[in-house]
Amino acid sequence: MKKYLQKKLLQPLTLLLKQGISPSRLSLAVTFGTILAIIPLFGSSTILCLIAIAAFRLNPLAIMLVNQFAYPLQFALYIPFMFLGEKIFNASSFSVSIGDIFELFSKDPAQAISLLFWPTLHALTAWLIIGIPLFFILFHLIKRIILKLGF
Repeated sequence: MKKYLQKKLLQPLTLLLKQGISPSRLSLAVTFGTILAIIPLFGSSTILCLIAIAAFRLNPLAIMLVNQFAYPLQFALYIPFMFLGEKIFNASSFSVSIGDIFELFSKDPAQAISLLFWPTLHALTAWLIIGIPLFFILFHLIKRIILKLGF
């Protein structure tokens, strides 16, 4: 089974990822996919990836694949980004869980948007502050890994 998966899935996928792309460009696509996956603005990462693909001529398969795999991190990091943003702006604490947010959006989307506007703006600011240095760190780490793997 392992050989079958490697031959039918991993090898073709690896060829697609490497097709006409340098290790730097591949690591750039993977880094963008990761950073955009954790943006604390629900429903925006795919659109932002498409913009990054067009703007930087990135490998669409690499960026979208990584983005979809890293997407659960968006939910896991939303609350920490929100709390960090509150600290940055010295804003009042907003106690909420991801479950509460999903419930609020399913019951009354307009109220959810109204209620979460400022906390989300704070979270976006925290994401920018953390995301920019993280982008450069990830880029260099991923590039090293890609070069080590022989891509």
